[in-house]
Amino acid sequence: MTALQLYETIVGEGGINPEYFLHKMQWWEINRFLSGLRRRYHAQFEATRILQWQLTCMFHDKKQGPPPQSPTDMYKFGWEENKEESNPQMTDEDVAELQDLISGFSWGN
Repeated sequence: MTALQLYETIVGEGGINPEYFLHKMQWWEINRFLSGLRRRYHAQFEATRILQWQLTCMFHDKKQGPPPQSPTDMYKFGWEENKEESNPQMTDEDVAELQDLISGFSWGN
């Protein structure tokens, strides 16, 4: 994820104050914040999948074969798969890009 994408996600989607992100946020906070932001939407995704499964079962044509037995038979989310979580690290290039972004930021004072 580039520095600009981090800014868009954390400030734009997550609602963090730009001043806090640019001047006060610590590097270790970024991964924790992004994890929390992803968890925020889990319940909504689950509810949508259950509704989709119920509608599929209600209007399922028997000619198509048996309906899905559970919502997870229709679609698995990335967090449900048994895979090792990757922990991508920021590269020196990412740090330099973020520092350029910070140094070019003007508060209009």
